Amino acid sequence: MATLTQLHELEDHLDALIISYLSLFDSYQALQSDVSKHLSTGFISLAQANFSAPNRIRYGRDHYDQRMTGLRGVEITTANSKPTFTIIDLPSADTTNGETAAEDAKPPTGQSGLRNRKAKATTAAPTSTSTSTDASVNASDKPAEKDAQALEDEKEQEKEEDVVPHVNRKDPIRWFGILTPSSLKDAQREFVATLPHFAAVCSLLREIERQEEEVRRVRAEVRKMRDELGVVAELPGDDAE
Repeated sequence: MATLTQLHELEDHLDALIISYLSLFDSYQALQSDVSKHLSTGFISLAQANFSAPNRIRYGRDHYDQRMTGLRGVEITTANSKPTFTIIDLPSADTTNGETAAEDAKPPTGQSGLRNRKAKATTAAPTSTSTSTDASVNASDKPAEKDAQALEDEKEQEKEEDVVPHVNRKDPIRWFGILTPSSLKDAQREFVATLPHFAAVCSLLREIERQEEEVRRVRAEVRKMRDELGVVAELPGDDAE
């Protein structure tokens, strides 16, 4: 049977949960305010860019096509049944230029084989001063050299086939030209600054829902324990329910 001490401990736990819940809700409202501020400033800057655009070009999705890819993504991690949303930068062609440049620097397969054959013919050509004995030795070594060269060519071709093509993700603002208005850049900066706030809002919403369920569960336990002990009292939030 429950005791008054256990009831008081459970009530203290309920109070702590409610305080934590209200603190999370306050943080949620502050983040929503930041999101609204960034979005408002971004759309105002976008309207200024459209107003001063040459030839009455409207900056927006009408200038995009299916080649446009995102520069950022969302990473969701779960720890102790608590999901966390994080904005991450996706790998772009600029960050993999080292590998791309190395692949571009390689000659095509046909040219590589042609150059190898030329180099082989040059190195294998006998000089006018070579003796007949050296010529016979070179002739016996040629099949082995050909086999080794063929193996190298096959390995080179397999490497080129295994290369995964990199997605060329360009900055979306480049679709409007090089000399873009400063107001358009301001709009992009504000919209990008909103993304971490969106991720934090999603994480907080999941935590708020989890704590709300916990508050309801503990409140039901407190009511049950009070009924067992014959204690009559009003719990916080009973009026709202």
